[in-house]
Amino acid sequence: MIVPFPTAAPSQQIADLREREAALDITSSCIVEAPAGSGKTGLLIQRFLKLLGTVDDPAEVLALTFTTKATAEMVERVLKALRSASIATEPPTNEFALLTHQLAEAALQRDRERGWRILDRPHLLNIRTIDSLCALIVQALPITSGGMSSVSPVTDPRPFYLQAAHAVMMRFGGGDPVLDAAIETVLLHRDGDLPFCERVLADMLATRDQWGSLIPLGERLTEEHLENVTLPRLNASLRRTIEAALAEACEGFDDDTLNEIARIAERHAFEPGYKDEPNPLLPCAGRQNRPGSTVDDLQHWQALARLMLKADGFRAAFSVNHIGTKLFKDDADRLKTILEEIACDELFRRVDAVRAFAPEATYPEDQWRVSKALFRLLEHALVELKLLFAREEVCDFTEIALSARAALQTQESGLLEVFGTRLRHLLVDEMQDTSSGQYDLLEQLTAGWDGRSQTVFLVGDPKQSIYLFRQARVDRFQKCMSDARLGDIPLQVLPLTTNFRSGGHIVSQFNETFRAIFPSDHPADGDVVFHDATAANPAQPGEGMDWTIEAVPTSSDLAENRRNRRFAIRREARETLAVVKAARAAWQQEKQRRIDDGDTKEFPFKAAVLTRARNHVIEIAKQLERAGIPYRAVDLKPLAEQQEVLDLVAITRALLHPADRIAWLALLRAPWCGIELAHLHTLAAGDHPEHRKESLRHRLRERAEALPEQAKERVIRTLDILDGALRHTGTESLADRVERTWRSLGGDLYLTPTERENVADYLRVLDAMESEGEAFTLPHLNRRLDRLFARSGNAPDAIDIMTIHRAKGLEWDTVIVPGLHRVPTRDTYSALEWLELPTRGEDGSGDVLMAPLPGKGGEPGALLNFIRTRKRARTYAEIKRLFYVAVTRARTSLHLLASPELSQKGEIINRAGTLLKAAWPAAQNYVVIPVVTEAEKTEEAEAETIALAAAAELIPFPAPKTAREVQLPNIQRLPSDVHAVERLRATMPASADDTPAPQPFARPAGTFGARAVGNAIHAFVDRLSNELATRTATGETVAEAAHSLLHTVQSWQPAVRATLRAGSLPPSVVERASGTVLRALTATLQSPEGRWILTPHTAASGESAWHTGDAGSETRIRLDRSFFAGQEPNQSGDDVFWIIDFKTGDRTGPNETESTRNAYLAEERAAYEAQLRTYAEVRRLTLPPETPIHLALFYPLMDRLIWWPYTTTTETPAPIAEAAEAEPDKDGQYSLFG
Repeated sequence: MIVPFPTAAPSQQIADLREREAALDITSSCIVEAPAGSGKTGLLIQRFLKLLGTVDDPAEVLALTFTTKATAEMVERVLKALRSASIATEPPTNEFALLTHQLAEAALQRDRERGWRILDRPHLLNIRTIDSLCALIVQALPITSGGMSSVSPVTDPRPFYLQAAHAVMMRFGGGDPVLDAAIETVLLHRDGDLPFCERVLADMLATRDQWGSLIPLGERLTEEHLENVTLPRLNASLRRTIEAALAEACEGFDDDTLNEIARIAERHAFEPGYKDEPNPLLPCAGRQNRPGSTVDDLQHWQALARLMLKADGFRAAFSVNHIGTKLFKDDADRLKTILEEIACDELFRRVDAVRAFAPEATYPEDQWRVSKALFRLLEHALVELKLLFAREEVCDFTEIALSARAALQTQESGLLEVFGTRLRHLLVDEMQDTSSGQYDLLEQLTAGWDGRSQTVFLVGDPKQSIYLFRQARVDRFQKCMSDARLGDIPLQVLPLTTNFRSGGHIVSQFNETFRAIFPSDHPADGDVVFHDATAANPAQPGEGMDWTIEAVPTSSDLAENRRNRRFAIRREARETLAVVKAARAAWQQEKQRRIDDGDTKEFPFKAAVLTRARNHVIEIAKQLERAGIPYRAVDLKPLAEQQEVLDLVAITRALLHPADRIAWLALLRAPWCGIELAHLHTLAAGDHPEHRKESLRHRLRERAEALPEQAKERVIRTLDILDGALRHTGTESLADRVERTWRSLGGDLYLTPTERENVADYLRVLDAMESEGEAFTLPHLNRRLDRLFARSGNAPDAIDIMTIHRAKGLEWDTVIVPGLHRVPTRDTYSALEWLELPTRGEDGSGDVLMAPLPGKGGEPGALLNFIRTRKRARTYAEIKRLFYVAVTRARTSLHLLASPELSQKGEIINRAGTLLKAAWPAAQNYVVIPVVTEAEKTEEAEAETIALAAAAELIPFPAPKTAREVQLPNIQRLPSDVHAVERLRATMPASADDTPAPQPFARPAGTFGARAVGNAIHAFVDRLSNELATRTATGETVAEAAHSLLHTVQSWQPAVRATLRAGSLPPSVVERASGTVLRALTATLQSPEGRWILTPHTAASGESAWHTGDAGSETRIRLDRSFFAGQEPNQSGDDVFWIIDFKTGDRTGPNETESTRNAYLAEERAAYEAQLRTYAEVRRLTLPPETPIHLALFYPLMDRLIWWPYTTTTETPAPIAEAAEAEPDKDGQYSLFG
């Protein structure tokens, strides 16, 4: 349902107005709890603007976020507020917008007073990620940070960890007795499983920042330190953990009740044990009063727990075989009465916790022996890792963070060298997702602050802490709130309650739901408290929250159970489709109403399907495709699983390993050949084992003779091209060779623009592997591809499909959350379990517990079980928070779907680790058991049978019509009369073999200095486009990538200077010229047109050289940037070929007017139009006939793009004496890249 909400609520309706006003007191340090929909980002922007209006330098105000996406959003919102205030003629009427406007005006006034020119130089805004801050500290303090300023972090450091771990293990027997003993201990512990031990060590390297509280990282590790520092610290952590658990158990009882239970236990302490076993109540002997909360009371508590509890609750009976001794009848009756009176889940949890500890309350000796050996291996692995990093001139983000903290620890002058000024104000967004190391960094940044002239502003929501896998410490945020301080800085605690996102009715339903799920006080470890939200928007007709929980019966027939689960998945998909159709119909109706009323504002369709795991929505995506409903699958479809990429992987494998049987079969099945399965079986030599041992490639031509004529022609044509490609080995890059082969086969002829972008992303992976010197092995390729996702469609009315984690911070009118019952990928146990605890030692360091896995076949000890139990509890608590995030994305309509299994006893099977389990207290009343008729079962079974038969090509196409639509395989095949290479017989780009390479980026016009600046700009613009392509390929949006590059570009100044010096510019000019180059690069990133030009487009290339004509009358060109795109800049599509030339002209001086700038640009077009026409004349010979071409000049220093359509003339332009037709190479292949 689409419900229009008022744009604002009157101030008197805002329940937390006082807290919001306090948050804008910039003489006070605050911590704000901002639940979903409370407008925390807007509040953060307002405080930032207010601070900006009071400081002497923008760098004095530092705002930290956790993702580049959040950073880009915050920068954009600050700039939007400033721009709006700079041009507004009338102030807004909305109260919130008016306040933001006034704060922005004050900031602009300060901007004018201090001459900042922030709107022209937005990089002055000190808004960055924590990783970016660490990198900045390291670059500014190279000595104290350990010389890390010249290296860059890698996106996937795992190979380095494994190499370092392997190097250490290979030193066994190398003459170091201490190291040899440690390796022997670890190997014997795991029965000589070397790969497992290396993975353990690699995992420790990946999380080495957490070991710093136990061992000195980067320093020599001595036996004295291990025995006199590390072990006592572990024992102290264990002791404090036990005492905290005992204290919590004590608080659950009143004194009289616990004293009475203790006396009952004491009376039976000397009774005989069951079957001559020791009496479990013996520790109660002589103890008639309640136990305390010290480690000396542990065994007393454990004896009482044995008496009171069974595995899953309080005892109702006390049989001798269960409690270990016989109770007197009167005592048994009295104890039963007491337990009935006090029994509750919370008290059971508290008492059950004391059973998890070993009675000795010290670190187990056998585990310490293994842990000590692992620490010794880690010491050597750290050295190996640093050597690897130094050799490759790279590092990881952990190394940068550790170096930054080390630099701050030793730098007396604080952040003066980092920002060029004293830091006065710190704002941190999403504080609930901060790790322990990041908390330490924040405390270092603010050490010595008074909290008034130097302030901190922390914003977060514990209920949205969903990054436990990144070591997010929600308990640290809660402790900041309960203690009302960060380090030594006192904080004002400001809880917000108003929800500006959703309607009044749905907010009321949210409150009812979350009250049942979250505790209202005394949360357990990892859990958070929920307080009701207040709706700022009134309830509207049609809004609401809907549960659909339909149980799936189970039986002893496993095949039937699988069939029922598949049926449930398809049923959920159909229900999702029905909701989407209804939402679209309501949206279209509302949109038409607005048009009829003359409302011209944009009214996009906003709906989303949110999922816990990507594979949970595969069937939903299929249903939407069949219904013709567009969707955006954001980071949902792995790039490696897309068919166009699989086809390219097959080409890559075949070219690298001609004996790769699977690759050749895939090539023959791909659309450019597309032979039937039966023919493929013939080529594969049937089922004869002796034939399968032969090289398939060398037998294909021979076996193709047995195929029908048309299939034979397809196979021979494919083999001719591939054989030619194999003869090209070593003559060009692998990416070029793969692309050349793919185009020659016709792989680009049937793809959509989105699919072509996926292909481009894959080719970039090959380029990156080659440029970084990585071996071309299938595991290495797969590891890189596993981190990438396919591009999604961008239709304006598309429904979004994404994971809940990705949806955090977003909102939609309609939200659907299917598959609440589905179990995500199971977490695997770590080889060395580690647990950070909320308790802290006397020195302020956080308590930690650790326990290695037992030896092969061994049982986990009490400590390991305790750590795992606590981790499971934290994970369960986080799943509740994940459910909260999913639910609160909805503005008006929320639909929750689940299909849990129903046991044969009629009970719901509510699996651990699912969203349904987390939401069960609220969801259990909505379960229904649908009636599935035999006709429906038969219909589903027939549909599956037909689909399987169709996939195996055992039935003719189209398949027989069934009662329900069947999804048949999408078989693609190029028509037989299509010869892909024919369309490439036009012109050839300049090649290294027959054309002298022109000087890089040479420009014929302008002064010597101007040419040097122009050459440098062109060189680094090309670098910018490559960086942008790399970052967007990893999932960043163009805006996010461009914003993060704004900071990166500033670090290029040494390289820019070197480039200018190479152009023979004198030192006196280099400094000024480098500033011009950096300004042009920055302006390009900040310009919408500049970002559009640099964005990865279809067939995009930069600085490509082309030539045409015969010897003596050739035309040679070099294009700055060319690609396929829409009809206009920033317009979707890829039907127009754009040729763009960068120019360094600048008419932005104080004496320039809009009139003089336009006149200058008109002169520039007149001067360069003939040159661009020449470019078009050459390039159009390589393009499909009738391809429209647009020509453009881009002036980054002026932020101006002028463009016009190219039109052909009756005469061939003079520079082109004749357009020679390109000849294929000796193997019949053509290339489309310059």
